[in-house]
Amino acid sequence: VDSSLRQLVATATHPFHQLDETYQLHKDYFSAADSLRKIFKAEERIISLKEKISLGDNYGRTSFIAFKTGTKYFGQIKYQNFIQLEDSLNRYRINYILLWRNDSLKENTQGRWKRIYVNEKLPLQVLKSAISIIP
Repeated sequence: VDSSLRQLVATATHPFHQLDETYQLHKDYFSAADSLRKIFKAEERIISLKEKISLGDNYGRTSFIAFKTGTKYFGQIKYQNFIQLEDSLNRYRINYILLWRNDSLKENTQGRWKRIYVNEKLPLQVLKSAISIIP
């Protein structure tokens, strides 16, 4: 009887736990956006990486951050190697790279990009160009 009662309670409260988890995740996104608003300047340019190992929708996450911070989102760049990535970053004068979950730059960025923000809850890392970008 005890295990049946526990199962009944778990079934009845599951929607509340799911709602709480969803709310907490969105709360973390809003909190990250507030923190990044203090770092980013309006109209600066951001990108995210598109990798096979990425979890979830990095495009949607980064679009939300761009909207809340006033930055311009130049979409996801498929990461193959740093030389090709560097070409795209230079062409579009990108100021920041947002790395979500398992995304990473596997190669040495030769001091070109510095990690300036880490949020372990999401998880999110932001890299900033170490070279001044002229608009």
